[in-house]
Amino acid sequence: MKKALVSVMAALGLAGCVTVPGGGNQPVNGQVIVQNGDPQRVAVCVGLTHVDSEAYGGWDGKCPGCDVDAKGLCKLLTDNGFSTTLILEGKATWRNFKQAVYKASAGLKPGGLMMITMSGHGGQMPDDNGDEPSGQDSTLCMWDGQVRDDEFLRMIQRIPVGTRLVLINDQCHSEGNFKTVWRQVKRGVTFGAAGKKMAVPMIRGKRDVDIQIIQFAECREANYSYGSGTGGTWTQNLLKTYKPELTWRKWFDAAKGIMPSQQVPVWTEYGGVTEQFINGPVLK
Repeated sequence: MKKALVSVMAALGLAGCVTVPGGGNQPVNGQVIVQNGDPQRVAVCVGLTHVDSEAYGGWDGKCPGCDVDAKGLCKLLTDNGFSTTLILEGKATWRNFKQAVYKASAGLKPGGLMMITMSGHGGQMPDDNGDEPSGQDSTLCMWDGQVRDDEFLRMIQRIPVGTRLVLINDQCHSEGNFKTVWRQVKRGVTFGAAGKKMAVPMIRGKRDVDIQIIQFAECREANYSYGSGTGGTWTQNLLKTYKPELTWRKWFDAAKGIMPSQQVPVWTEYGGVTEQFINGPVLK
């Protein structure tokens, strides 16, 4: 999608990936592919190069390369022994996505690892329950409509207690789009409205989140993501820099180090994330 289309999307209350010329992939048919591996290391990978125009007021959300991202990350994880579920295009409804996450995570024991990767559009819409300092809810643009961060939080809350979750989001407005709106100050990083430090709970809901969460967000909450028909810049840099000897933090830093200046990936964490997790071997 050309950058000029951002204003059109804004009129719909949306914002999504911004693509530049390059590559020529066409949208693929919706599909779900499940591959079995280690039941304690599971992944759900989602890619949407377009959305159902009937659910978005006539906008089809063309976003070339997102299927390339999803397939690339799914292959990396499958090759490293994960049990994976790949969901593309018309199959990437909110219902199908939730069911895939619930099914994949159902057997996880404390210490088990789940990865959720998403490449597609992200948006913002007016906060509907007063819990956002910015006045905006972040959204995931699924095939059949936008999903508020509040709904994503409720899904995460059903992942088994004591497990670890890594989110890779190659979407606009992706920082904290799993509901990290009230941010703690951790390891000298400052977050919050107007850059103010906030030492209050990150996630507020019916109950706290009792899993460790690390997010590799493609961009800051107010910013856009970029890519082309050959894939999103963030995802492709993650694939390019992956090495089995890296830790989670070093993998993030390696990919961030080769990002263009207009894109600033964000490391976000919640749930009492331990140094052992952060500095442990990637994909383990």
